[in-house]
Amino acid sequence: MVDLYEQIKTKFTVDEYRHYLFTPRDLTNWVRNLLRYDLENDELLDCLMYEAERVFRDRLVDVESMGKFNTILAGILRSNWRHQGSLDNVYFSAFIEGSGSGSGSGGSGGKKKRVEESKGGDLGDEKSR
Repeated sequence: MVDLYEQIKTKFTVDEYRHYLFTPRDLTNWVRNLLRYDLENDELLDCLMYEAERVFRDRLVDVESMGKFNTILAGILRSNWRHQGSLDNVYFSAFIEGSGSGSGSGGSGGKKKRVEESKGGDLGDEKSR
């Protein structure tokens, strides 16, 4: 994770765009976002990839920059874990568990689950692994 952060920080600088300021807080947010997943049912590396895209790639401006990010992320996952994952048309969605009444917890009991888009463009069933 730190390797990806360092490469992103080096490759995309505030000299290009002012909002390309990547700090250790982004790394902390990335790790904290992983706590939302039901890792017994979802693959950890897919969750890691998805959250990296949300924290880092969503800030990139153009398709070329996003392509560079994808190359960096894929290279790190391939070299460190031999993972060939692709998250095209894959989304993670939070489902709230429980009755929803009287808990007073603000809905913090939800876990993210993997949902894949079907070929017809509609969201398909939850994918279990």
